[in-house]
Amino acid sequence: MAVYIEKETHYAYIVKHVKDISFKKLQDIAHMFTGFLPSTLVEELYCDLQRGAGQIKNESELYAYIASFGYMHAAKLHHAFKRISTDFNSHTQIDIIDYGCGQAIGAMCYADYLHTNQSDQTISSITLIEPSKLALERAALHVSSFFPNAKIITINKGFDELIESDFSRDGDLPTMHIFSNVLDMADNFYNLESLATLIKRCSSREDLFICVGPYFGYKNKDLQFENLFSILGVKPFYNNIFGKGDFIKGRDWTCHVSMGIKKRVDNLCLRNIKTARQLIKENNAPINIIKSPKTGKLFFTCGGIKGYVSSKLADVVKTVDIDDINYGEILIKDGEWIPCLVPKK
Repeated sequence: MAVYIEKETHYAYIVKHVKDISFKKLQDIAHMFTGFLPSTLVEELYCDLQRGAGQIKNESELYAYIASFGYMHAAKLHHAFKRISTDFNSHTQIDIIDYGCGQAIGAMCYADYLHTNQSDQTISSITLIEPSKLALERAALHVSSFFPNAKIITINKGFDELIESDFSRDGDLPTMHIFSNVLDMADNFYNLESLATLIKRCSSREDLFICVGPYFGYKNKDLQFENLFSILGVKPFYNNIFGKGDFIKGRDWTCHVSMGIKKRVDNLCLRNIKTARQLIKENNAPINIIKSPKTGKLFFTCGGIKGYVSSKLADVVKTVDIDDINYGEILIKDGEWIPCLVPKK
């Protein structure tokens, strides 16, 4: 599949030769460009972008978008990245899918996050989904500079046009799904239920969902975060809303951040994951492993919770330490979620 990527432009040459590239340095380039323009034209570009909701139509709007909205989007993304679990951070290699990626601010900010935290995690592939061909080409240029060893997949489509083959990747690596400033556009621009159902069918062995955007204060937009996680069958482990002035002092930005994770265990999906020690602490009760006299299978109790012991854990349960066990809810037939103990991977 051909990759849409910006080449042989003045901007492409500049980006490819930026030393120690960072999103801040690209913001500086955008500000430099808009600084040459009359203030009336900058305001016109800002209006054309519909306060960040419009589709990019020309190169000037590419610069104006980064200059006008880059700092705000980056702040929200970094707020989310700082709350990624230690388990996900410990993966040596992951894939990234950026939905409505624009110029790939999400992926670039994650590169900055990895650099700041001196992480050795590598990115195997980055799938960029964006209806604006102009923005998509620039996004691919950006990620090729931030992640020079990653495979870049560009999908020039709206969400309603996506099919399963668009999500095909090499192997079955843990995957980060970035939804930055796109969920509030559901209903007006795409069908959220169709998109989430497609994502469920194409899940990896571990999927981390990072959703950031503005908080509007009315249900038809704010509930889209909740709707996404509900369709995915994922309970967010982090969800926070900030009103004007509460997120960044001196800024009237609002912010909505929601994050959730789903794992596949024994070819099933696992949600609401926590360590066995966390389960014990939350329920103020020990974990008791019990063998069914009828089936010989193992189940467990912890306070008011009763569930199964996965087959992989049952094989080694007598030899593993409590710190080697996770708790979660496993999806079985008919959409039912059952408490289960599984070994840490």
